[in-house]
Amino acid sequence: VTASEAGGKLSKKQAAEVSRAHKLAKDAEKALEAERRQTMKREQRRISMERKEQRARERETIAVRKAAERASREATREDRRRKKLELRVEREKFAQEQKNAALKRAAELVASNRVPIEITRGAAAAKAAASAAVAAAGMPPPPLPVEPEGPRKKSRSSIVVSTAYDLHQIVTHAKNLWTKYNAIAKEHNQKVNWITVARELGIHVKVREKYARMHSRAEQRGFDWERSGHFKIKDYPHIFLEPTAAEQKAKMPPPPPDPNTTVLIDQTHKEVDVSDEVAAHAAAAAAAAVVDASVKVDVDTVVTATEEHVAAAAAAA
Repeated sequence: VTASEAGGKLSKKQAAEVSRAHKLAKDAEKALEAERRQTMKREQRRISMERKEQRARERETIAVRKAAERASREATREDRRRKKLELRVEREKFAQEQKNAALKRAAELVASNRVPIEITRGAAAAKAAASAAVAAAGMPPPPLPVEPEGPRKKSRSSIVVSTAYDLHQIVTHAKNLWTKYNAIAKEHNQKVNWITVARELGIHVKVREKYARMHSRAEQRGFDWERSGHFKIKDYPHIFLEPTAAEQKAKMPPPPPDPNTTVLIDQTHKEVDVSDEVAAHAAAAAAAAVVDASVKVDVDTVVTATEEHVAAAAAAA
């Protein structure tokens, strides 16, 4: 029998116990909820820590892989750089050997008694002798070289100067060889040109002209070939490459026309009656034009002077 059935009311003691029981139940529920929240938080922290550790391990793995790739690239780059350096050293050494051998051959050519046949017998006789030699040998003519597709690469000369001493050597050999060939050609009533000298030296005639210009510029600027022969030409363009004052003056445009010596003619293309003074000026201008052909006088039309005008101008002068 419950209290409500017995009397419908609870005593104070019973009400207090009921309240205490409700309070204990609520406290138990709160404790369980708090424990459940703490457990959830601990689980979330554990998952977060595991994720952080996983990300850290992944970052470390990526860093190790990138470091290995970087080291591999550096090793490959260093290997390529070393190979390029070795190839460049080999090319420079080979070019230096070729240049020394070519300069030695040029010095021996100057000192030898070898003379091209076109100097003593002429170019036509040289071609005829070469054709006769080929015909006497009974050998078929060599086939024409097949042109490769694409742009044609020009073959470089075996003498590529890089220092002032190299330039001085090749120019000196060219001058000595030309002097030698010229003396022999005069004895046979022949002429020698720089094309023959350049071909014997193994360089193009334009290259020889360029070397001669560079050598002349250095000579005009008082360059000392003995003390400064080690100078690199590309490092001193103001000595070897820049034109001298005489070259710049030779390339200057002609002066403007003088109005005192310029005579204008009307558009009827008829002869104009001029005075003795104007005819004298015209004759002086014509004489100056004959003496100095580089001076050009711009006029609208051409003045035609007869022999009578010239004679009158001479008498008036």
